[in-house]
Amino acid sequence: MAGALLSDQADISRVANDASSIDVYLFRRLRYLEARYLESGRPQLLLWAAESFYKDLRQIPACRSSFQYAMLLAFMTRMLVSQGGNIPALEQAETYAEEATDILNRHGIVSQEVIALHASLALHLGVIRKALGRFDDSILGMRAARKTLSAGLGAEEVELVMLRRQEVIMQQEVLGHRMLIEEAGAYASSRPMEYFSTIKRVFEFAMNKRMHSDARQIFPVFRSAFGAVARRLPALSHVSFAKNVGQFLSVRGESAKAMLILDQATSHARALGLIGQERQLQVLRDDVISGKKRGLPTFRVDKM
Repeated sequence: MAGALLSDQADISRVANDASSIDVYLFRRLRYLEARYLESGRPQLLLWAAESFYKDLRQIPACRSSFQYAMLLAFMTRMLVSQGGNIPALEQAETYAEEATDILNRHGIVSQEVIALHASLALHLGVIRKALGRFDDSILGMRAARKTLSAGLGAEEVELVMLRRQEVIMQQEVLGHRMLIEEAGAYASSRPMEYFSTIKRVFEFAMNKRMHSDARQIFPVFRSAFGAVARRLPALSHVSFAKNVGQFLSVRGESAKAMLILDQATSHARALGLIGQERQLQVLRDDVISGKKRGLPTFRVDKM
């Protein structure tokens, strides 16, 4: 990777001051970064690589009209959120996501790719603001994004599932989660990644609310949904799945198996620099050891 990046630094000097040349320059490089993230699972390493492009390109005015530059900002946002490090890191992620959103608002082209990026950025902004303690900003921002994407860009409801799901998760109401899982079957085949995300969140809700009968019924569906998309998921998602399984086994009284899975997942998270996942795993491990059942803690960040 280092050699490829060094050669790329020399290429930047030849990028013309127009959005189309920046799009061409970034397209292959972003696909490379996405592939390496899926392969390595190390967000910090890929963040450094992405920032090397960002630092050299950000002075070019035409970047403000480049869709691929918005994609680069979105990639850096995801890497920072994936780490789940501290408040300054999430504040930086928010800045990147807001800049990318501004570019899309000025882009003027409507496509499924534009809608998908818009929705992803709105979701990450919602997650970030909630983690920073700004609950109302998070909800209002996601609602505004849904309205803009639906009315302004003609997005279909299925393309905005992630935003409605996040709001339901934050509201923590049983009815909302039941509606999520009842509606999920409609897009299970067409959008298996979204289907998996919905089943996962409903399963986590059932576990944390001690709705163990519901969790037992959902678990086989959850496991199957994960298996269907596992090869397309980064290491973070595999760690998170193991975290869910460990919690489930603990509630079932299989403490030894639960501890083994949680210990392995913790080691994996630590090796990959997944600070947020490691933090959640430690709470679950402490629960197994103490016999307490505090549940899976919500995503949060440390001040430093």
